[in-house]
Amino acid sequence: MKKGATTLWESWACITPDGHVGTFSFNHYAMGCVLDWFVRRVCGLRLLTPGGRRIAVNPDVDLSMDFELEYRTEYGKVMIARAGDKLEVETTGEIEVVR
Repeated sequence: MKKGATTLWESWACITPDGHVGTFSFNHYAMGCVLDWFVRRVCGLRLLTPGGRRIAVNPDVDLSMDFELEYRTEYGKVMIARAGDKLEVETTGEIEVVR
């Protein structure tokens, strides 16, 4: 959004910090769908309030027994890690985790 995006881009490198415009897609819905599904279902992250002040973490697809996710919200950072049956959730800032 800081670079004026109104759609999901194929890569964060579409426009580099120096203003260079790359050859990536600026409307890449398919990639966004896969990533959204992975974050919501495999990692279990749901934002319960706009900006992510309140979140829920409840993975419901056993695609991978081991993963790590770092997600930045308006109110801080969420780290979700799973190793086997152990799920760890850490936050920074003003984020409330609802189980």
